[in-house]
Amino acid sequence: TSITGTGEAGATVTIRDADGTVLGTAVVAAKGTFSAPLSTPQAKGQLVSLTQADAAGNVSRFGQATAPDITAPVGLTATINRRGTVRNGGVEGHGVVTCRE
Repeated sequence: TSITGTGEAGATVTIRDADGTVLGTAVVAAKGTFSAPLSTPQAKGQLVSLTQADAAGNVSRFGQATAPDITAPVGLTATINRRGTVRNGGVEGHGVVTCRE
């Protein structure tokens, strides 16, 4: 995965995960845009932080971005009793289960 954005031309953008681990860096192009490949895919709604440092070494305040959740849920379990009335089970957090005949 990668992250794109805008910044000060020539500045170096650094992207970090919630633990502060650097996921990627990119130099902002002359037109003010950047694209940085990430060393670890971010595809489950993770929050990442970004800073940019100019040639003089001035570092910006951090900004944040939320990765899209494009990972399919796993581990769905469901049980219906013999009468067909009791349903229970579990899904990924914030998941939705729909039962149909």
